[in-house]
Amino acid sequence: MSKELFVVLKPFSQENISKTFDFIQNSDLRKMFSMRGEPDLSNHIRHWECVLNDAAQKVFAIYLGDNHLGNCGLKNIKNDESEFWIYIGDGNYRNKGFGKQAAEKLLNIAFSKYRLRKIYLYVLDFNAAAVNIYKLFGFKKIEMNDADKIIWHGRDDSIIKMELTVEIYKNLSRR
Repeated sequence: MSKELFVVLKPFSQENISKTFDFIQNSDLRKMFSMRGEPDLSNHIRHWECVLNDAAQKVFAIYLGDNHLGNCGLKNIKNDESEFWIYIGDGNYRNKGFGKQAAEKLLNIAFSKYRLRKIYLYVLDFNAAAVNIYKLFGFKKIEMNDADKIIWHGRDDSIIKMELTVEIYKNLSRR
């Protein structure tokens, strides 16, 4: 009889920065996020120090027991909406359902604790696994407006924008 394992979201802190830098050493992970160039530790530290001091962001480390598997969060929180992001950085834990568990926990936090009404995300079109999980939660593809396109200007990647409202999420979770 196997025991199902569940992830826990913990507020991201200074102690998660080093492991996160280890995650982004993986070129496949960087590709999934359209990250350019090689990671630089000093820039990485500065980035996360800014994130930790940004009231418009809520970031969480994803844990399974004592193992920090990845990160997720809400950014650009404004007017009851936010951008959603998530990744499992440790390749040993990908494609095992932990990202889906973490996404569900983050959506519950977003809609209950932070009382958001709408969440949106950007995903690369070749990341079919992520798109399919987002669809399970009720996210719908939407047309990007000019402001969205500016965010991704200059990148060769095809980006999909998806949205989820609290009403759709609550209706799906009642099933």
